[in-house]
Amino acid sequence: MKQSGFGVAALILGIIGMLLSCVAVGIVPCVIGLILAIIGLVQKDRKHGMAIGGLVCSVIGIGIFLLAVFVFGTLKDSGEVKEISSMTQGKDDNENSDGVEELQDSDFEISEYFYENSIGDTLYFLALKNNSDKTVAANGNVVAYDADGKTLGANSSDICALGSGHEQVMVFYFDSVSGVDHFEYTVDYKEDPYYEAVFDDVEVQETVNDGNVVITCTNNGEKAAEFIEVYAL
Repeated sequence: MKQSGFGVAALILGIIGMLLSCVAVGIVPCVIGLILAIIGLVQKDRKHGMAIGGLVCSVIGIGIFLLAVFVFGTLKDSGEVKEISSMTQGKDDNENSDGVEELQDSDFEISEYFYENSIGDTLYFLALKNNSDKTVAANGNVVAYDADGKTLGANSSDICALGSGHEQVMVFYFDSVSGVDHFEYTVDYKEDPYYEAVFDDVEVQETVNDGNVVITCTNNGEKAAEFIEVYAL
């Protein structure tokens, strides 16, 4: 008697399924091999050796697959519980994942000033004081509105390095914009800026004359000072 074609196919699929039983696709040839093995066994006038081998290989492959699913599922569940516990233990609401306290809006004082010049331009100023213990960079965005809430213009400005305890000014120039009723602003802060704050090394002297004020800045530190600007508000 000849071997059953279903039995031969079941054996081949069963072997492939066993080899791939630890991955998701391994279950597919095992199930197909199991079905073909059963068909081969019920055929008459055919040898059943191949079909029996296919049946055994397919059952073993399915068993290995189910065992792998159980083991990996158990490990995954225990890993997730451990991770959540480590993240929540001793975690403060104002700390990041590294345990470093994050910046808050309350760390900064902001004062607003603006005026419209004689040629119809509007200048808007945000004076920022850094009350945190970190040097930060700041970026501000401002929108100007008229009394009806219509947008008259938008502008942005930034501060490259604002040291702890220092105060600096952001300037927003609205070219050919007049009749501003109110402003709305947002300010974002970034720790560890590219530049360093050297304001403590800069000596500022002012001389008040009848028609102007002369400001003299002297850098007494070892590092070069850039972006020095003076505003009288």
